Amino acid sequence: MKFLSATIACLFILLTTGCATVPQAKVTLNNTFFQQTDKVVGLYVSNLPKNPDTHLYGASCLLCYAVASTANSSLTKHIKTVSTDDLAILEKELTQSLKNEGINVKVIKDKLNIDELKKFSNKDGFHARKDYRSLKEKLNVDKLIVINFKNVGVFRSYSAYVPTSDPMGFVSGELYSVDLVTNRYDLYEPINIKVAVKGSWDEAPNFPGVTTAFFEALELSKSNIMHIFKANQGS
Repeated sequence: MKFLSATIACLFILLTTGCATVPQAKVTLNNTFFQQTDKVVGLYVSNLPKNPDTHLYGASCLLCYAVASTANSSLTKHIKTVSTDDLAILEKELTQSLKNEGINVKVIKDKLNIDELKKFSNKDGFHARKDYRSLKEKLNVDKLIVINFKNVGVFRSYSAYVPTSDPMGFVSGELYSVDLVTNRYDLYEPINIKVAVKGSWDEAPNFPGVTTAFFEALELSKSNIMHIFKANQGS
């Protein structure tokens, strides 16, 4: 029985930490992107959450996670009721902004199974690790912008079952643009927004401080993405 419990705990750690992979380096968008007005650019928003959640990092054993989850249960219950509509309008706002920059934009509504694409050798760090070239004909676009949301809600760090941070507003994911001819990134930008609560956070049941920090994280992530797709930022 002890062996089984230890095995389950090890599997939990492996699942929650994932395989160690080298993070994709940032690729800065060049103004030549906005000069290719003859290209059709697809825009795809992936994993847009309908409900936020709490995300507990560092509570890596089963007992630790259970203790951390229980300690934050009231906050989790509340944050799941908060709207993510502010993030949902990003697609429409970015589409209009790109059109204002002279970009021919096509919004991709159908779900793309990006994880199922073949692997691509990314030895120089400027090419995608998946082969997106097969999407060119399928989507009838020349480039593809992807906004992939991974976590939206509240972040809190732990060391085993002991909290090492207060809850923070949280948005994480990745933003990138791929040339579907060369499979080269025009842009790669990780999204990792954390906003601290101003004042006390532990004010159940509505947690106004945490809620405000959450909405600030949404707004900051949106404004950062919108700013990246502005031509002549340095002028």
